[in-house]
Amino acid sequence: MVTYDLAQRPCAAVSFADSPDGPWTAHNKIVIPNGAKGEWDQYSIHDPYPLVHNGRIYIDYKSDFGEKPDLVRMQGLATADNPLGPFTKHPLNPVITSGHETPLFPFRKGVAALVYKDGPEHNTIQK
Repeated sequence: MVTYDLAQRPCAAVSFADSPDGPWTAHNKIVIPNGAKGEWDQYSIHDPYPLVHNGRIYIDYKSDFGEKPDLVRMQGLATADNPLGPFTKHPLNPVITSGHETPLFPFRKGVAALVYKDGPEHNTIQK
């Protein structure tokens, strides 16, 4: 779920239900906040992609960094033990500096991502 912070920037929030059919309840808290001024994810956090692996929740998320018209789409990773947070952003974010729709999946002992043909890491599998 995408919500907006006080500066009207998109950021990640959570809704939950006991069934995929609902009813859904909004958690009404930002679980992955936008970065501070000058950080790569200061303007937005969007397209959160959750994956549960070995009891942890991995969320791949996207942000656009730079100045228009030269925005660069990058992807970060945040992890938590609970879907309601708190989530911790990976210290090496942005972990992927290209792509847009990036599926994550369990691979060997970790998590892999298929990166789309876009940017400096195009046509790669990240691990």
